[in-house]
Order: sequence, then structure tokens, then C-alpha cells
Amino acid sequence: MKNRPIAVITADIVGSTRHDTKNREMLRRLVQRVLSKINKTYQKELVLPITVTLGDEFQGVVSPPWKALTLADRLRGLMCCGEKKLAVELYLSIGIAHGTIKKKQESRMQEGIAFYLSRRGIDALKESRFRRTKLLTQSEDIDEVADLILSYQDMILSSWTPAQWQAILMRDQGLILKHIGRGLGVAYQNIQKRLKAANWEYYMRGRSYLTDLLRRTPLKGCI
Repeated sequence: MKNRPIAVITADIVGSTRHDTKNREMLRRLVQRVLSKINKTYQKELVLPITVTLGDEFQGVVSPPWKALTLADRLRGLMCCGEKKLAVELYLSIGIAHGTIKKKQESRMQEGIAFYLSRRGIDALKESRFRRTKLLTQSEDIDEVADLILSYQDMILSSWTPAQWQAILMRDQGLILKHIGRGLGVAYQNIQKRLKAANWEYYMRGRSYLTDLLRRTPLKGCI
């Protein structure tokens, strides 16, 4: 397959080892359900579907790279509100570079700069007590801007409840407040309050800026 810009998304479940046997099985089913939904919804953007790679990690490849941010938020939201009895948080790392994908091989069997960057990001997140999201490219300027914005975004989303995530996921798909309220069985004014309390508008400003930055900035280097 040709060399092209790709984004490697690596996710790991925060504190997964704390779950007991019963919850582990519930967690396994949740991951399968969420990954199936994500892979179906984003099949046009996913060069490689998101699959379990090692332990509680899962990974996939997105192109064009700037679409990775929206997919990552959807993945995080579905994991958070997908099971009432579990509070699931994710470390999410996105590595962006030019890459060549080998056909008929899962993500865990691939190599390249984007994979290395994504792995480096996950390792850095696990060493931090507070950060949950990392984006690394081959440009220090982009990485510094991304890290600043993502640090604020991590702080914002750390307080989101499953109820807020439900509203955010539906609003992010372009649904209006009345339709979201009808789908969740609550008044649309309640949805408006959820979004405001979650500071969703400010979060989206940061994501829109980063998406545009990735879309208009040429990537450095090539494998």
C-alpha cells in the first residue's frame, strides 16, 4: 500500500487491573461492543480497524490523520457511557506521520514512525497522574500546541458524567437539542444544561482548532 499520512490511535483502559473477575468479563464485552460500533461507523476512515493488541490496549489506523480526533472522542464517550455498572476511562494517544501499511496484517503487526509516536504517547500518559490524551507528530511546534490544548481538554472532560457524555455524543453527530432530548427521554432544556455544565462549547473550540491545524499543516518526513 502506498506511503501516505496516517494517524495511529492507541487506547488503554485506565486502572483495568482493579476490576474483579465479574467486571472483567463485563469490560471485555463492552470493548467488543464499542469497537464493533466504531469500526462500522468509521470504516471509510479506518485504514486498519481498531482491534485489541495487548492486554487492555487496542489500536487502529486512520487516514486522513485530522479525522482521528473526532473518532477518538467517540471511542472515549462510548466506553464511558456504554455500561452503567462500569466507569471506564481511557488513555488515548495519537501518533501522526507518513506510513506504509502492510496488507492483511493487524495493527499490532505493523511498524513505522506513527506507531512509534503513538506508543511513546501512551507510555507518557501512564507516567502522568492527570493526563489522558496525547498527540505526537514529527513537528515540535505542532506537538507543543497540541499538548497545551489537550491538557485543558483533559481537565474539562475529567468531570464529564455518563449522562453528559450521552448528550455530547449525540450533539457531536449534529443532532439538535430537541432530538437529543427526545432520544434520551428528557426535556431539551435539560440537554442544554448538561452541555453547558460540561463546558462542551469550549472543548469543541479546542478540537476544531487542532483538527484544522492538522488538516492545513504538511507533515514532516516520510518512512
